[in-house]
Amino acid sequence: MRKADIVSPLRDDSSSTGPVTTLATESASIDTSGRLCRRQLPSTGQAILFGLLAACATPGSLPPENAVDQALQRFAQAMRDMDNTAIAALYAEDAEVSHDDGKPIRGAKAIFTFLESFRAFKVREYRITPSETSADALHARQAGRYRQKVTLPDGNTVEVGGRFAADWIIDENHRWRIRRMATYSQ
Repeated sequence: MRKADIVSPLRDDSSSTGPVTTLATESASIDTSGRLCRRQLPSTGQAILFGLLAACATPGSLPPENAVDQALQRFAQAMRDMDNTAIAALYAEDAEVSHDDGKPIRGAKAIFTFLESFRAFKVREYRITPSETSADALHARQAGRYRQKVTLPDGNTVEVGGRFAADWIIDENHRWRIRRMATYSQ
């Protein structure tokens, strides 16, 4: 969790020497899924804090479309690293994965087991590029293209690619998770 100190004018204090404008430093924590954790401020302070946070556009406060695009890039990096634990963690518990018209694999644990069956393969390159992303606060849809170069257990290298479609949801920890991922050969 990243911590940002926000300096905001909160009130005018009158003292025997006249009015003095005070600045108060309040701590606000913003996590990478955009959740804001802060101490209670007076209503004027809240308005100023929300205005500052909206203007700053830190990575943790991205619009949903950008946050989903970042989650997709984490997925791509995990694919390149062949980190099956990280890949499976990006799926919702009840997720499903399918390729062309094949039988879907359902559930994060089943997806992990499926990925583990490719341990003897080596991903050389992996790119996934969304051509469209639409999102609201709880759901997102993406479509685009993917391409990968893989060395097979026999030593031969193949290059495959095609289109993908993904549905995302926000989980109880406010993280984007893939609910459904479908790929279609080129």
